[in-house]
Amino acid sequence: MDLPPLVLRRLASMRLVGAVPSSPGEIVKTLGAIQCQDYHFGAWSVGQRCGATLQAIDRAFAEGHMLRTHILRPTWHFVHPDDIRWLLDVTAPRVLQVSTKYCRRQGLDEDIVTTCLKLMTEALEADEELTRPELSSVLSQAGFDLPAGHLSLLLLHTELLGLVCSGPPNGSRQTYALLERRAPNARRLSPEEGLRELTFRYFASHGPATPQDLSWWSSLPIRDVKRGIELSEDDLDSITTAGVTYWVAPSEGPAVLEPRAQLLQTWDELFVGYSSSKYLADLEGLTATKGAGIYNPSILLDGQIVGRWRTRRTAGALRVEVTLYRRLPRPELDPVEDAIGRYGSFLETSVDATFVPLNETYFG
Repeated sequence: MDLPPLVLRRLASMRLVGAVPSSPGEIVKTLGAIQCQDYHFGAWSVGQRCGATLQAIDRAFAEGHMLRTHILRPTWHFVHPDDIRWLLDVTAPRVLQVSTKYCRRQGLDEDIVTTCLKLMTEALEADEELTRPELSSVLSQAGFDLPAGHLSLLLLHTELLGLVCSGPPNGSRQTYALLERRAPNARRLSPEEGLRELTFRYFASHGPATPQDLSWWSSLPIRDVKRGIELSEDDLDSITTAGVTYWVAPSEGPAVLEPRAQLLQTWDELFVGYSSSKYLADLEGLTATKGAGIYNPSILLDGQIVGRWRTRRTAGALRVEVTLYRRLPRPELDPVEDAIGRYGSFLETSVDATFVPLNETYFG
């Protein structure tokens, strides 16, 4: 497919085309951080970029080759243990302003927050890793019988301060552990070094992208983004199209794009990694005309959204239901079916596919 150069370069930067097999940890490091409110779908974002199964990603996560914590925007991300300290140094002060406001609105004043954080970190020093209910019990025994929402805010705050992060799973339960134990060799950078590294890493993995995109992704004010570009522009290329300047790391990228489809989860970096230029994944505006929204679990065909998908459990198999936004002839359906097969391989299970028309026949 003859795609605009910006789209093709972005797919390559995102490791959605032309990528060579790598480890889950390497993919997380390459992208800087990968948003993952939902662990399973975050793992799929990693797996489809490196060819790893869910079981392999579970192992990498349990062994600490990738961490899950609140960073950048106030939500969960996968982060490489080498990067977590300097990323927090650069971005956490800004996000902590939001977290502090949330705490105050819920009646968690500075004294309560400080005391609760001390209790939780002391408990983790003794027990290494604890589940959320176990941490709640620690606070309750100390006289802080807090609702679940308050505990979530406190844990968010503790992660942003660089005190705790994800620990190895306890069965199906998430645990928390001291960051100094999970990432003892994390790099520390000076403020300018960290800003430069974040800027370069973002445009190398998400570019071509705009300064506004990076501001959204990192939570940094635009003045800091501009300073980051000044610090790293010798290692970046700029592309100006229709009066908009995009930045990207130098790379030849793939010259052509073989027919290929991807099943992207709702919070895949191709969607949530941008603000002003996320439309590049939907140049035809299909998500607007079909009332679908760009933040659905989306089917990407040759770099463009053509539909959405969801899963349903059936007896003995997982069913993927596909809703297409435009008619796809058989040569274009084949890559979509291949993508569904790759999702089954990721899960190491059989997957059935069902195509659901959207008011008319969109496939044939």
